[in-house]
Amino acid sequence: QVNMGDLELQLLQANPILEAFGNAKTVKNDNSSRFGKFIRITFDVSGYISGANIETYLLEKARVIRQALAERTFHIFYQFLYGATKEMKEKFLLEDINEYTYISNGHESIAGQDDGQDFLDTLEALEIMCATPDEIEAILRVISAVMLFGNVKVKQERNSDQAILTNNTVTQKICKLLGMPAVDFDGPYSALIPLL
Repeated sequence: QVNMGDLELQLLQANPILEAFGNAKTVKNDNSSRFGKFIRITFDVSGYISGANIETYLLEKARVIRQALAERTFHIFYQFLYGATKEMKEKFLLEDINEYTYISNGHESIAGQDDGQDFLDTLEALEIMCATPDEIEAILRVISAVMLFGNVKVKQERNSDQAILTNNTVTQKICKLLGMPAVDFDGPYSALIPLL
């Protein structure tokens, strides 16, 4: 049961989550929203917030895999890399930021922004929004896997039109994070290969 104070707090705490997962540094704006959002707030007859929903649309998905020079991908990737504890880095198989193809191009710091502290704020916001520890862990596993996807390399198999992995170390990490057998990823009938 969520009381009025909790509902108002949750509404306020949606913003750090939306910014972490939907905002990025562009050439002109350090905290540019890369999606549209519509927030509908409903009030009861006394004027108190009785509910709310947030609709998002038009997320700039291409920003995940490429950014212009002096730009960054979504804030959550940097927050996670700079804010994760040693235990989290081990658990979620995190590497140095320069090891990730998807984000090494846009490795720009933002003046006045502390990615590590912002990560803690994002985790707190998720808890206030009633995300369970298991749900938060699942989110972090997916974030780590997305960063690793950029490191997957394929090449054309000799005398064939088939693509094969050049090294399955990265895919094994992705599979471990996503809780799936590695053979499902790099086998001949992999559903994930077309995504690469």
